[in-house]
Amino acid sequence: MKSKEPIKVEIDSSKLSVDGRSYDTTHVLIQGAQEISGEITSTQVKITALFADLPQVEPTMEEATKVVANGSEFIVDVLGEKIQNALETEEGYILSGDIITIKFESDENGEDIIIKIPKVGNIKTNKLSLQLDGELSSNIMMQPFIIGAISIKGPTKVKILVSGESINILKDDSKISNEGKKIVSESTAQNT
Repeated sequence: MKSKEPIKVEIDSSKLSVDGRSYDTTHVLIQGAQEISGEITSTQVKITALFADLPQVEPTMEEATKVVANGSEFIVDVLGEKIQNALETEEGYILSGDIITIKFESDENGEDIIIKIPKVGNIKTNKLSLQLDGELSSNIMMQPFIIGAISIKGPTKVKILVSGESINILKDDSKISNEGKKIVSESTAQNT
């Protein structure tokens, strides 16, 4: 028996497509996605979210469009309190915990995007690339500037790879090890 194809939700700046239906919106809340992948720059959001079943699309009082999987809850940990471990490695950082929330926003000049990593600090980059799977939520506003957050519910581990002009964030399925040094203070990662 063939498994059911996931339902695709695409965000391309102010355009939202849910299983082929189009919406114009500058603020999108995603709740209960199984996978989120794509790229975010200071001027563009291009993300694909996959859902197991057709999600509900609801307008909100805040002029946002909410895309919700049945039975899901919105997850977020803005302060990083649910992160148990933050390690610095040669490639970047590894975070592990029950909920991992990565925040981002375009800088004041609109040239770079600032990635706000809990227990690590802020890192400026030209491009944020995402490849996450699990139970995911996101809140992304595209106007008047780009600002948002993406959360994954665990227990889970996320790799943040810092290379040149881009940052890649992906789920790490390897066993948690101590191959890096534990970050004692956020000042070690600050480059802004």
